[in-house]
Amino acid sequence: MRAIAELNNTISNLGASTINLETSIRTLKNYITDKNARMKTLAENITNLHRGFFKKYSRFIQEGTWQDQNYVDDDKYYLDALEVAYRSSRPQI
Repeated sequence: MRAIAELNNTISNLGASTINLETSIRTLKNYITDKNARMKTLAENITNLHRGFFKKYSRFIQEGTWQDQNYVDDDKYYLDALEVAYRSSRPQI
């Protein structure tokens, strides 16, 4: 009798634990779903910001190489390149 009572008590405790675990799992799944939706929204916002920035400033951003065959001295070429880089880093208003 005593063993049966203890088993019934254990079963009821396990049932309560199962209910608590199912509630926790449901809560975590909802949390994950909400966070995934938020991450998707943020990724879309970042993409839209990149597109807007590129659309607005793409004509001001230029990449490339500069070469001139008139330079004989490598040091002069280097110093002129530094000067061009310095002027380019200070945008005009």
